[in-house]
Amino acid sequence: MTTIEEEKTELREHLERDHGQVLETKELQEKYRVISFLAPFVTVENKENGLRGTMQFTHLPRFYYNFKSSENIRGTNGKPNEISM
Repeated sequence: MTTIEEEKTELREHLERDHGQVLETKELQEKYRVISFLAPFVTVENKENGLRGTMQFTHLPRFYYNFKSSENIRGTNGKPNEISM
């Protein structure tokens, strides 16, 4: 039988293998400003460089992972890039 703490560790290791950096709530709050939630996603802004993007999160235990920059959607001026057709 596994303990809750062992399950938490296993989940974190699995997420790190598949997605790279994994953050708990306190770590997320230190590095990012949370803009909005729409489960299972959260929109964030990096406090250090202002880069915005989305992350996924698990409910219990609460882990944030898989940061995807919105830089490829928006230009450096913060406005949407024009798409030529």
